[in-house]
Amino acid sequence: NIKVKYVSVDVMANYEIRHFNVSCDDQERKIQQLHFLTWPDHGVPLYAESLSPFLKKMLTIPHGKVPVVVHCSAGVGRTGSLILCDICLRMAARERKIDAFYYLDMIREQRVNMVDNVEQYKLVHLVLLQCLVAPDTGILCNESMEKNIEIITSTKIEEEMNYLDESAWQDEAMRTTSINADLPIIHNKNRFSNILPDSTTRVCLTPYPSSDPSSSYINAVCVDAFTMPSKFIVTQNPLSSTVGDFWRLIEEKEITMIICLNDLDLQEKTTCKFYPTSNGHSMKPVPYLEITCNRREVSPHFKVYGVTMNRVGCKIDDEHITILHFNNWNSNTLHPEKSINLLMAYEEMNRLGRTSDTIAITCHDGATACGLYVAMCFVIDKIKMEQICDVCLAVRTVRHGRK
Repeated sequence: NIKVKYVSVDVMANYEIRHFNVSCDDQERKIQQLHFLTWPDHGVPLYAESLSPFLKKMLTIPHGKVPVVVHCSAGVGRTGSLILCDICLRMAARERKIDAFYYLDMIREQRVNMVDNVEQYKLVHLVLLQCLVAPDTGILCNESMEKNIEIITSTKIEEEMNYLDESAWQDEAMRTTSINADLPIIHNKNRFSNILPDSTTRVCLTPYPSSDPSSSYINAVCVDAFTMPSKFIVTQNPLSSTVGDFWRLIEEKEITMIICLNDLDLQEKTTCKFYPTSNGHSMKPVPYLEITCNRREVSPHFKVYGVTMNRVGCKIDDEHITILHFNNWNSNTLHPEKSINLLMAYEEMNRLGRTSDTIAITCHDGATACGLYVAMCFVIDKIKMEQICDVCLAVRTVRHGRK
């Protein structure tokens, strides 16, 4: 005789808030469920700031006669970490101090193994630091937004950049040893010796040929979007010797959209064409892949190419890939001449791409233009979802993938 009716859901970057109506006989109750989405089964969230909005939302739940149900798979590790954070934050608000060790001991008396490893205990402290000490860099998108942005750009830019540098250790502290940490860097596959993939976010390819372990290397990293972890794969424009690696990446990661941000200056010795640009023209970057251009559209802001990827000798349907190549962004400049062009590319990416698909982003060095573009995407997506503009958080997030 208990009936549960789903009402609605509010989707945030790392969590969802679901609303239910629960009825039993002639009584009805509204139930709110907060569901954190990005805590892995084994390990901890890689970045403490992903948990802080969730905990701040939890703090709006008043403590009263009715208990709050907290659960995870085993009911000790993640559950204990969240409860300990909540207790300490409420203690900080009430007493202006925290004592994580004391309360961990207390909740372990009530249930053994709460917060059951060092990484979770470390995470608790970093989350508390994030919630209590980190500056609030978000700007509400209201009638005061323009004035607030003007204040930030004139007085606080350097302060926020310093904060990004000073808080980098917190993100490093949560990084565990990656399975890719021992894989070698193949230096002749990098355009610049100081722009290398981080071991925790780097993309690895299936070796081809299988006897060549170095063929798994590509200078590419995964970068989170606001609403989807590892939404972007960011990489340098291929060298002539790595065009095959680039297309193996596209094939293996099932990428259907490529955003190219810098002009291809073919006078520069490391630059080459890496996709066909004329209707009917084809290329074979590796023996088992054939790339054919079948559509070309030109606008003032960018060129759009439609290409098909045929797996030679395989009875698999051709993959249709859209390439959006930005116009007039020289690799020697930090940003395009007109910022509106970035917004146009963002809108076109969303119009042509599939929301759930991974998108490849390329620029000359795999960092400068790519970093600006993916940070902008993060900012816009957060504004659309939460009506908050937070450039500092966007930059910190994309730096997780590549500094």
